[in-house]
Amino acid sequence: MKQIARFLIFGALVSAAAGCADTTPKSIAASNEVFGTTSGGARGVAGEDDRWASITLDQRQQQEVQIIFREMVGEPVAPLRPATCGIRFEDVPRAIINAAPKVEMAVLRGGMLPAEVRVDYVDSLGRGSVAVVKLRGLGPLASVTYDVAGTDVAHARAALTIAIQQRLDALDAACDSERAETIVRDEIQSAQGVVGQVEFVPDRYRYTVLMLDEQEVDIVIRREPPPKMVSWTVSAGLFGDDRRGDALGRALDAALRAWGAVPEPE
Repeated sequence: MKQIARFLIFGALVSAAAGCADTTPKSIAASNEVFGTTSGGARGVAGEDDRWASITLDQRQQQEVQIIFREMVGEPVAPLRPATCGIRFEDVPRAIINAAPKVEMAVLRGGMLPAEVRVDYVDSLGRGSVAVVKLRGLGPLASVTYDVAGTDVAHARAALTIAIQQRLDALDAACDSERAETIVRDEIQSAQGVVGQVEFVPDRYRYTVLMLDEQEVDIVIRREPPPKMVSWTVSAGLFGDDRRGDALGRALDAALRAWGAVPEPE
């Protein structure tokens, strides 16, 4: 009887505790996946490591955080404004992710290709080649490619590449297209070569997109001067399906304009 009485008392306490439990739904932030070690946290429930995820800042706290961010920047903060011409080149990565599903496609791979200066020339032995300077954010990078195959061009290719790269590395200011072209021309002529066509290729994004029939679409989006801002070329499928390529282009244009309406720092 004593055991039965203890069991009944324990059951009553459990029922009372369950009835007093907080039934308020957890905030959306509390469902964040926890990475790392937590104590007392379960999957789908905020643990010790993400205790800040569920906090909602009041107006005073938001102002304090903004002040801290501005002090960390150390420079005047650019005002937030919509795109001046309605489109930003920098919005291309997120715009293509939005655009592809609209036309039943999926982005497979892609990324940004930096602007480059390409100079076609003929070397002192009459061999056709091209010198390229990529205008990367980490600094310009030179390369030389010959139209003919064979190890006999290795020395000439390496010599010109090193000569161009050394002058690029010695620049005190940032390297623009005109400065890069001048350096390449000078080094080619110093090596007794003859300069031919010169081409400037702007920054561009290249993406490969998969269609429902598992054929691939290649789209190249180039930076253009205002007010155009961007342009693109699309090749859809093995035989160039213009209809589906145009559909992707229209979806990309709509996504770019939607992102362009979002205020961003100038």
